[in-house]
Amino acid sequence: MKETAGKILIAEDETIVALDIKKKLVKLGYNVTDIVSTGEEAIEKAGETTPDLILMDISLEGDMDGIEAAKRIRSRYDIPIIYLTAHSDKKTLDRAKVTEPWGYIVKPFERGSLHATIEMAIYKHQVKRKLEEKDEERNRLLAYLEQARKMEALGTLAGGIAHDFNNILSIILGFTELSISELSEEEPIYPNLKNVINACFRARDVVKQILTFSHPGEKQIKPVKVSSIVGESLKFLQSSIPSTIEIRQNITTAADVVLGDAAEINQVLINLCSNAVYAMRKEGGVLEVTLEDLELKDTAAIYLHDLNPGHYVRLTVTDTGYGMEEVVLERIFEPYFTTKEVGEGTGMGLALVHGIVKKHDGAVTVQSEPGKGTTFQVYLPISDKAISADTDIKTTGLIPRGDERILFVDDEKEVVDMAKRMLEYLGYHVETKINGLEALDMFKSQSQQFDLVITDLIMPKISGTAFAREISKIKPGISIIICTGFREKINKEEVENIGIDAVLLKPIVMHEIAQTIRNVLDKEK
Repeated sequence: MKETAGKILIAEDETIVALDIKKKLVKLGYNVTDIVSTGEEAIEKAGETTPDLILMDISLEGDMDGIEAAKRIRSRYDIPIIYLTAHSDKKTLDRAKVTEPWGYIVKPFERGSLHATIEMAIYKHQVKRKLEEKDEERNRLLAYLEQARKMEALGTLAGGIAHDFNNILSIILGFTELSISELSEEEPIYPNLKNVINACFRARDVVKQILTFSHPGEKQIKPVKVSSIVGESLKFLQSSIPSTIEIRQNITTAADVVLGDAAEINQVLINLCSNAVYAMRKEGGVLEVTLEDLELKDTAAIYLHDLNPGHYVRLTVTDTGYGMEEVVLERIFEPYFTTKEVGEGTGMGLALVHGIVKKHDGAVTVQSEPGKGTTFQVYLPISDKAISADTDIKTTGLIPRGDERILFVDDEKEVVDMAKRMLEYLGYHVETKINGLEALDMFKSQSQQFDLVITDLIMPKISGTAFAREISKIKPGISIIICTGFREKINKEEVENIGIDAVLLKPIVMHEIAQTIRNVLDKEK
């Protein structure tokens, strides 16, 4: 008869009976992995050969009977057990029931009854496994949905925080820039004010990080310097990890410009580092992040998931945690697969890492051994495109100026006061309002007095987009700039439909608002 995939372990202490059972099973097409005569041997072979089913005699020789052996096997392995017994008394059956067997065969038995009982047990066990897998998948999906709800709530909260915090930063940064613009670099207070400005930029980056985690938003593909992302991400991560974990940073390349989305690359690094931190949460350890450039020849490139030969930046994240078994490594990038407890992870972190890296034409590899930690390596192709340089904020003489008439609207009085002084310093004639409806009423009667309107996005009574829509009706073609601390609150389609010329991210920086104004006013309407 054709052999089936069913592997069966026989635990029977009577050799003649055991050989007879084996003969019947072979004729039925089963593969008998072993014949054992003691409970201890049954436990050992169950672990070594992982059979699909065990035929267990209740009365085995030695100190451990079949019921005790089945109990221990059940606690360690998911293997169905059918009891073989010459005794069907109530006491024996009651003991056996506790181990939840998949069937009983009373000796002596015919080949037909043996076959039917085995097939039913294997089938029922397969159904049980499928149900458990579906239930596990359902729990993962529910956990993922719950996480999505939390992230949505966090995104809403983060948006509000970003709005308020960026307004505060606008005030501090704006007035500091105005103050430093009136000083020479030799003034004793100049370096102090410069430190305030640098601190504001660091705070702005922290807000961007929070928004990236809670509300990824639309993709922005452009040349990005990976070392800058690594530096800022590790600063952000340092404040949130246990003191028992040491972060080591090793950047050995300046050729690390890649074409991609900075927020997504940041997410790759944070996800990998978060997994590393989780692996070391109990005992502590070292998290090492290395960045280097290398050239992949044909053989190496093909080995790394069919990458194209060429120059790559390699990001390596290594931890000294507990490591992973081979069976875990094989599924590590599968969606919803996780070794964490329900509620601690959704199983999407590494799947997202894999997806993001593939979208960037890269590859990700993992090496791990139990007790030896884990190493992830991300390969991203180096781009020859240049990164646009920021204007030097120290040299205000390079900042573009003008003399047009501007209406500036924001519900924060201090922001309005700062913006008025900054724009007047740049040469513009400025009118301000802290109430959108009052600004709209004034614009209805004085629209010809203004060349440009700059408005905050989030205001009480009337939003920035609604305000922009109304003034566009009053004066079609009027130049409009929207200021916001949260880009995701407004999309490109809405901007184009309303006729908004530019979106300026808060906190307001002098050279950024100056350049944006000139870009808008100098272009052909």
